[in-house]
Amino acid sequence: MAKGHKSSATAGTRKKNARKAAETAGQPASSPVPAAKLPKNTKGSKRELREARQREKVYIPPVKPAPPKLDPLDTTGLARILPPDLVVVLRSLGKKDAVTKTKALEELSKWVDDAAKEPSDVADEGYDGGQKINVIVEMLPVWLHRIPVLFTHPARRVRFLAGSLQTALVRLPPTRSALIRWIGDQASQSELVTVLGVWVMLAHDVDRGVANVGERGLTEFVGSSSNLASSLPCVTLTSPILSDLLTFSYRAVLDPASLHASLNPIAAPIDPIAHITSGKGVKGRKGVPVIQGKKGGSSPPQPKKSGRYVPPTADPRSQVTPTSDPAKAGDTPGEESEADRNGRLRASALGAVRWIIGTSMEDTTEVPLLQPVSPHLSSPNFWSSLHPGPTCPFTLPEDSTRTGDSDGSGVRPKACFGHSQPQVRRAAWALVASLVDGKKGPLPPDILHILSSAILRSAWVETDAGVRVVLTKPLLMFLKDYPWAWTIDAERALNNYGDIEIAEEVSEDEPESEAQNDVNKERADEDDSTDEDDQTLPSPAFREFLGFLEMGCAGSMAEGYPLVLVVVAGIPETQHFVFPRSLTYTHSSQFLDALWAPFYARLLPERRATAAWLQALLECMVCLVKQALEDLEPEYVADEKRLVRPLLERQFSALWDALSTRTLRIDAVEASRTIATTLDRLAKIGEDLFKSAFTAIALKITKGEEQSLSLAPTFLYVFNDTFAPDTFAGQQTRLLVDKYVSRVVQSTEAALHEEKGAKEVVAKVEPLIHLMDTFGSRLFEDDEFASDSAVLGEPPYLTCILCFFVPNTRRADDIREAITPTSSLSGSNKLTTWSSSVEHSSEPVAQDIVNNILSVYSYFISPQGLAAITDALSRNITSYAEIMLDVAGVSPFGMNGTADLSATSATRALSLARRLIDAGYQMAGEKAAELYVGVALLAFIVPSSNGEDDGNTEGVDDARVIWESLVTKKRDGEGTEEMRQVVSALLKEQLRKNVVNSRILSRPDHIIRALLLGIPGLQIDVLVDILPSRSDLDVLLEDLPGTAVSPSLALIDATIPTTPSSEDTSYYPIANPGDALILPLHPYGRAVFALLTYLSSVRTKALAHLWALRHVITFGVYLAEYVHVGDERSPVFGGALDVRPGKDTIALAKRGIARDLLGKAQALVTYLLSRAKEDIHARAVGALLKDDSGVEEGSLASFVVEVVRKSVEGDTVRDALVLRTVLQHLFVDVTKEDADLWLVLARRFEKTAPQTAVAILASITAYAPEPPKLDRYRNELAATLLGVKPEDAETTGLKYLRLLSASAPDPNSAVVFLPQHRAVNVMRACQTWIAEGDEDASEELESVMTLVFRHVAPILENVPGSHWEFIWDVVESNLEVCSLEESDTLATLGRTLQLVTTIEELVTTNKSLREGWEKRRKVIFGLIKKIVIIDTREMSYSDPRAICRELAMSIVQNMPSSMIDEKTLATMCHLLTDNSPDVQRMSYHLLQSAASKFTEHLVVEAGVDTEGTVKSELPEELLAILQQGIGEGFDEDSPSSRSLEVSGYLLAWMVIFDLFTGASLKVRSGYFNHLRSLDIVSEHFIPSIFDILGLLDGKKVFKLDIWSVDEFYLDAYDPADSLSLQLLAAHLYHRALLTIPALIRSWISDRTDKQLLMRISDYTSAHFSPGIIKAELTLIRQPPESSELSTTENLSIKVSSAFNEVAASYSVDEQVLELSIRMPNDWPLHRLEVRDTKKVGVSEEKWKAWVLGVQQIVWQQNGRIVDGLTLFAKNVTLHFAGQVECAICYS
Repeated sequence: MAKGHKSSATAGTRKKNARKAAETAGQPASSPVPAAKLPKNTKGSKRELREARQREKVYIPPVKPAPPKLDPLDTTGLARILPPDLVVVLRSLGKKDAVTKTKALEELSKWVDDAAKEPSDVADEGYDGGQKINVIVEMLPVWLHRIPVLFTHPARRVRFLAGSLQTALVRLPPTRSALIRWIGDQASQSELVTVLGVWVMLAHDVDRGVANVGERGLTEFVGSSSNLASSLPCVTLTSPILSDLLTFSYRAVLDPASLHASLNPIAAPIDPIAHITSGKGVKGRKGVPVIQGKKGGSSPPQPKKSGRYVPPTADPRSQVTPTSDPAKAGDTPGEESEADRNGRLRASALGAVRWIIGTSMEDTTEVPLLQPVSPHLSSPNFWSSLHPGPTCPFTLPEDSTRTGDSDGSGVRPKACFGHSQPQVRRAAWALVASLVDGKKGPLPPDILHILSSAILRSAWVETDAGVRVVLTKPLLMFLKDYPWAWTIDAERALNNYGDIEIAEEVSEDEPESEAQNDVNKERADEDDSTDEDDQTLPSPAFREFLGFLEMGCAGSMAEGYPLVLVVVAGIPETQHFVFPRSLTYTHSSQFLDALWAPFYARLLPERRATAAWLQALLECMVCLVKQALEDLEPEYVADEKRLVRPLLERQFSALWDALSTRTLRIDAVEASRTIATTLDRLAKIGEDLFKSAFTAIALKITKGEEQSLSLAPTFLYVFNDTFAPDTFAGQQTRLLVDKYVSRVVQSTEAALHEEKGAKEVVAKVEPLIHLMDTFGSRLFEDDEFASDSAVLGEPPYLTCILCFFVPNTRRADDIREAITPTSSLSGSNKLTTWSSSVEHSSEPVAQDIVNNILSVYSYFISPQGLAAITDALSRNITSYAEIMLDVAGVSPFGMNGTADLSATSATRALSLARRLIDAGYQMAGEKAAELYVGVALLAFIVPSSNGEDDGNTEGVDDARVIWESLVTKKRDGEGTEEMRQVVSALLKEQLRKNVVNSRILSRPDHIIRALLLGIPGLQIDVLVDILPSRSDLDVLLEDLPGTAVSPSLALIDATIPTTPSSEDTSYYPIANPGDALILPLHPYGRAVFALLTYLSSVRTKALAHLWALRHVITFGVYLAEYVHVGDERSPVFGGALDVRPGKDTIALAKRGIARDLLGKAQALVTYLLSRAKEDIHARAVGALLKDDSGVEEGSLASFVVEVVRKSVEGDTVRDALVLRTVLQHLFVDVTKEDADLWLVLARRFEKTAPQTAVAILASITAYAPEPPKLDRYRNELAATLLGVKPEDAETTGLKYLRLLSASAPDPNSAVVFLPQHRAVNVMRACQTWIAEGDEDASEELESVMTLVFRHVAPILENVPGSHWEFIWDVVESNLEVCSLEESDTLATLGRTLQLVTTIEELVTTNKSLREGWEKRRKVIFGLIKKIVIIDTREMSYSDPRAICRELAMSIVQNMPSSMIDEKTLATMCHLLTDNSPDVQRMSYHLLQSAASKFTEHLVVEAGVDTEGTVKSELPEELLAILQQGIGEGFDEDSPSSRSLEVSGYLLAWMVIFDLFTGASLKVRSGYFNHLRSLDIVSEHFIPSIFDILGLLDGKKVFKLDIWSVDEFYLDAYDPADSLSLQLLAAHLYHRALLTIPALIRSWISDRTDKQLLMRISDYTSAHFSPGIIKAELTLIRQPPESSELSTTENLSIKVSSAFNEVAASYSVDEQVLELSIRMPNDWPLHRLEVRDTKKVGVSEEKWKAWVLGVQQIVWQQNGRIVDGLTLFAKNVTLHFAGQVECAICYS
């Protein structure tokens, strides 16, 4: 049948013939694709009908599934060789589940890591089942078999672990060698390409982390120039391998689905446990190996009997269902869809292509690979990866007659590869960047042919911002190297993107059919008919480029507009159909319209984008003008310019309109510079072109219609700077400036002579003001302008300036009147007399004028006037700087009116000085130096160094600008360096004086921290330039007393003597800080405070200056005294700390500051002394014993020697405490031998410096291990005491007693203080001194004796004798003379109480000793009780006093009950408000017993009172505490002192409720009435408790879900913990509901806030009522045996716990009287319900009286329900017994 004619066979016949033909050829048959048909009832054109008829029916065979791949684990027998654990892991790698694969990879990674840790010689010993490195080498075939699937797996974690594992294998030498052998000898070409291909793709994975891992291993394994120096062998990729890898990657780009299917074949049906057997039990011959498979396993596809090939049914889970909707491609949410998988593989493959091309060209200068790969890289389908659209515009249309692609792949996607895949497009653009790199040479023509259209048709329609960032560089490089790409794309577009080679695809011996000839002829006719139109239309790429411009560079304006000029300039001039040569063409207008489109559409969002748009517009305009005029014949140039000038006029006029109306939002200076640059370029092309553009702007400026008054001056100023005066442009600018200035001056002068309001005057004056602000002094540089503007110095023009700054002035006459005093300043040199007005004037009018005049000072102010102004400014600034420096770091600081005035004046002065500096004035002279010093202080010293606003920051910016002008070297003038040196010296001197000045309040640490930040331009060494020298600090320290501030400190440190100091100390005058939160400091304290701040910040300096550590420790000693004792005046801190502890908030804050400072000092000391070397003790003690300086100067040993010598020299308490602090840190790791050395040194000083010897001994005893010689020394001291005469007891005896007490070990240690006989001798010596002394023993001697007795008492426990009576006599004597009120006796009192505690512990185990102690115990306890009774609330705070009170309270806890009476509660209740939590706890236990005694006494008195004279009232002392409340409310984050106040208040209420316990009804009623009369519960208790529980003021309610409120364990109570306070408050509320419910109900009934009532009711019913109801029912169910409820006959009680109800029934002659009581759920907040269920034999009135009596007992008299029932039972019994009793009055 001839071609072109339709067969007459039916469709079924044609299908049958096609099937037979396929079977003959040995191919599987498939249904042919039917010819395309037009829809029914549709009339197509002739062309469509011809095209439909000419389509041939082509048989498309189905895709053959990839053959199954066998697992090497089974085929090679590795499953029987490798360890079973590893086999399980390797099999898991083949599972489809991603989690299983991940776990398997992690396990395999552990195997590889373990193998890497084995010794390097293990692998050489051969595999014996234990060396993991050999196991890893053996399993490599299995790993390589799994690599393709793992490297392309959808799960990112799987790919990452697989890449990491591959890198680890590459780095192991045995596995690396095995991989190289596999590549060279074992792998087939297909396996090699597949493994290397997926490896390269992994190195370019879309995930950066995965790509880094893959690239690392690939780079180390493949030989390249980057790893030539590697010692490990590498693989070199040859050209054939690279070519195959390129083909593999190319295939992955075009058909990733096919690649995925080939890499994931059907699993081979091999039994994982298959093995070779002898054939037993299997059909076949014996001994023949048979491979046994699993039941149900898939078998290879078998042909049917008919012979037709039937493809096997694959696992549905491994099939990929193609879909056109990427969103529906995934099977389940979270899985990778087919579209995403294809995109990921394409992106990796594109990266692989780029890597392969780069690798192939790495070591060559020619282009060996681009030409061979041209068939691959010239495929339109391949480069569709660049395009974001759904269809590719630069390929043949879909209805083309082509049956294949030029690449021969046969793949024609319906959508672009880059559609909806930004990562693919990014990878494609990265490949473009690699191809257009100049190092690779020019692109082959066929690649360039396709790439031109792909780039130009894709770049301008890109929608993704990330892709646009990537494509910028390759796009520019491509257009720069290949500008004719526009031509190529235009030609291809004219040919409908059909290539020339298309015709060659048709074979010569196969002529075209007639239908095809008709189609081609018709298409050629259509193309001919449109050729003429195409010559006048731009190419499609250029149209897209215009669309790109119209949309504002697709939103990336700041990045896109700079590309526009590059693109426009690169378009070839020959392409007139792309871009016309003449600007008169419509295309030029279209281009300019496209540039203007974003502006008209308001798409210019920000200044940066607007600036880029303006620059692009103007540059493109200049470019178009150049292109229009280049290479023209001279006779045509004039004509072309005649056409260009109107265009320029329109464009620049439109620009000015946009700027003047502010629709184009851009900075005027930036816009003017851009336009000036464009005008300058136009002037270089032709002056007539410049004139046209400049005239358009000049006309607009001279009209003065712009909305922004600063626009025209700005343009004129920039034009004047840009254009040289001798050029045509400069001359035109000069004329325009003169014209504009003249118009403005005339307009201003005319306006000022008119009688108009201020608003009209201001409107006329503003142009002049803006002109002057813009040009500044340059207006006066021109002589002609200066002569014309001479009137600027007259009052009217000064008034102009004033009008601008003071727009609210009512009339111009008022302005003239205000300016009259300053009118004489203009144009003269009279500012010298005006300097004082600058200094003190507060008129804003004058200040505004001065500011403007100072900006152009050279035209208005004489040199004398400048000097006077400098003097005035210097006085203001210096004075204010000194004031602020005196209070630097103080916040808050109450500035008085003078200080406020100084701040205002100084701020103005700084502003004026900055005006002068900015105008170019350089200050000089002595006053200028003082001014700069003040500026430095205000700029860098006074402001807070931590960025906080402390109120001292006014004028800081101006001050820093002024200082910058001094230190900036490029502004140096004559004498500037000398000025800097003078200023530096003055500044250092002032700061040095400030640091030690105790008469000011500035904080030294603030100044040091400011200096640590640095002052620009100055080099300041703080230690040398600011802080006092070493000798100066020593002098300051010598002026301070060396004794302790209070003898009571001996209780804290036993080395301190208890004798009051007799040293006459004259205190240095120190400024009183008032309420400022700073420490008043002596000059020595200020200096060391600054030193501590500096050394703590720069610890390297501290190591180099160890001498300063002595002063830091001394400062810490004074700080510790200041913190411990608040009632003594400190010589360093200027007075006592506070008067009332816990009440003075300022004192508490200062104590906190002192504690923090002490912590910093201790931290620095610990840091420096912890670096001691082991031999420091031997070197230091050796130097001290030899009295030489044999230690290195500046070392730690020399520092220790200096400290010891200073202590011996003065032998003061202060120096001894410094030495003890040093030894405390040095003895951390001291040995016994070193301790013996120090003991020898102490013995040497015991006579010459006993205080130093005591300090050393105490340090050895407390911090060092027990040295061998110390025990002997103790015995010697004890023996020496026996030989001391009584008359020497106060001197020699006291000295040896102090040494003996210093050597006493800790009582809790295992070290024995003295033998018994030595202890007896010590007691005998003391007895002798007391008995035979001429005078009474001193308090200090008795105090030291008491201290020794505490250590001796345990030794003498079993030794009877008179010494015990002597000890008790001393104790009694001390207690009689000591008191908490006298601070000098606190040390003795504390030691005595410690001794009593020790005796109390000893007598518990010694009967004989206890018998003697009991005789004296009551007297001693009575004395201690008197001490405890003393109220210390009004005394100053003292740690020794607090210690004594705690010791006394711990003793009286064991006081006999006979010593507690009814008066104890009133005398001791003040203990509840003590500042010690331990004292509060102990006092409550004591007061609880006292409350019981108090109530018991009242019950007895009330019981025997027949006249009613006894009043049952609460103690007034306790009520005084209750009436104070909790003050400001409760806060969980409140400080500990505040928590202790709240705790004392709550414990007082605990005592109140304890008073109700055991009280009779009469006494309870008295307590209740007393509370009600004082209204304490309503005013204080309930608000306080509800505030703590969070029930008031919308606070967060405290949750009691897990807590029990009916009990409270005080032993676990911590007053400083907010949780403990809240739980105690809840318990108190529970006790109040039980004890005084009537008062609670009374408070609730007075409330009107329904929300509050509901909240309280819900809270009570949820956490309190259930327990109270349960307690009531339990008491009723089990009443006391003596109760009426138990003894009354015929009375029965029934309790219903479910309904909270009680029923009382009384039987009378078989009749029953019954009364029921029901409690509400929030009992006792609401009334209970009393019901008369049955009443027999009782009148109505009497029954109501009984019910009323029950209600009143329970409701109004705080009785329990059991009390009400008791009353009911008594009334009923008496009634039926014939007796009458009033129930209401019953009590």
